[in-house]
Amino acid sequence: MNIKEERFLNKKGAYVIDFNNVDFITYTQNEDKPERWQMKFHMGAKEARYMTKSLDETITILENWASSKSMKNIFFNKEEIEYTNRRY
Repeated sequence: MNIKEERFLNKKGAYVIDFNNVDFITYTQNEDKPERWQMKFHMGAKEARYMTKSLDETITILENWASSKSMKNIFFNKEEIEYTNRRY
């Protein structure tokens, strides 16, 4: 993961996301590799996808996005992010 100035997420060789332009983020745990998380950054009618390597990386991205939205005191913990046996 490469985050610059707590605002820009660089996916090497692919794109840079400016957290200021992200309206909201959705995420889900990878069923085959539960340590990895799929994140979607929603920007208007467009989205970008990013696969994290760990829950800690996912939390770091969420906190940097919140900070970029002037929510500096927003922190996430593992219990808020993880889920078990989720049913829709």
